[in-house]
Amino acid sequence: MLRSPRWILLAVLSAALSVTVGVAAGSGKSGRDDDDSSTTTTATSGDDKGGDRGDRRGKGGSKQEGFVYTIPGNAVFPEGIAVEKRSADDDDDDSAKSFFVSSTTDGTIFKGSIKGRTLAPFAPGGADGRTTATGLAVGKGRLFVAGAGTGKAFVLSTTDGSTLKVLDSKPPSSDTFINDVTLASGYAYFTDSRRPVILRASTRGGTIGELEPWLDLTGTPFVYQTGFNANGIVS
Repeated sequence: MLRSPRWILLAVLSAALSVTVGVAAGSGKSGRDDDDSSTTTTATSGDDKGGDRGDRRGKGGSKQEGFVYTIPGNAVFPEGIAVEKRSADDDDDDSAKSFFVSSTTDGTIFKGSIKGRTLAPFAPGGADGRTTATGLAVGKGRLFVAGAGTGKAFVLSTTDGSTLKVLDSKPPSSDTFINDVTLASGYAYFTDSRRPVILRASTRGGTIGELEPWLDLTGTPFVYQTGFNANGIVS
């Protein structure tokens, strides 16, 4: 049996998709876009007084504030968040960062600036079979999107939102839910909340490999129960 590398950590979370997402200047997670004439406002980190400005400490102990971001649509159930940096030197420069948010309603991907306050549709839902979207990860100009019940994952260009590749997990039945994704050491790793397997696709070079089973969780201490199981994954 393949052994999981020590740098892969599975975070088993409750299956709660219909919630709003906490965004504190660029990180968070939660779970949808319907009517562009309305808006959904994300929650942020709050202070002890219940205000909408949180207290976030940066390097050197400097105080930084959280923000409220608005997503167009009255039924946007945001799920995944991924932050893109232009370079390795952008860690302390929020103005150089963009972030992406997925919608579980129809698979729309939204894009915003850390320094901005609104997000705009970036990749339309339904494109290339992306009818829903959950977890996100970004690296080297590519946005990896977990496709939930579609049994697929999608690789998009962070430049224009076009689909670079559709990854099909080829589940033996419709009982699948590709939930989250992380990037590590030349691979994209995906969880399936319905099947006890970790999937992966090579990301080395300019070519994206096919999605394939990598780690079978059957017989391990990570026992799948009825319903949703493995959700988040980090590296």
